[in-house]
Amino acid sequence: MIVSNFYEIRLYRDNQTDFEVWTLDELIDPKDNYSNLRKLYLLLHRENLLAHTGKSKTEDLLSHFREEQKEITVKFYKEYKQLRIELINDIKQHNP
Repeated sequence: MIVSNFYEIRLYRDNQTDFEVWTLDELIDPKDNYSNLRKLYLLLHRENLLAHTGKSKTEDLLSHFREEQKEITVKFYKEYKQLRIELINDIKQHNP
């Protein structure tokens, strides 16, 4: 499902919390060689958005993005937890 309020564009996958979002400011920002605009174009291109049978390439890409985000989140919180433990141990060690 594609939703827009003329400033923000959202591409929902299969629920209200799983979506990609772009603002017009992001789309016209030349930083990163217009990567946000390129991503939007890739996902909404008719060759990717529509499937003759089964899942479309856009659905596959969104699933891939979601899995990457999950992996990054798990890795981040694992490292964050370890740093927190090290910090607490260091504070205890230097403040008896």
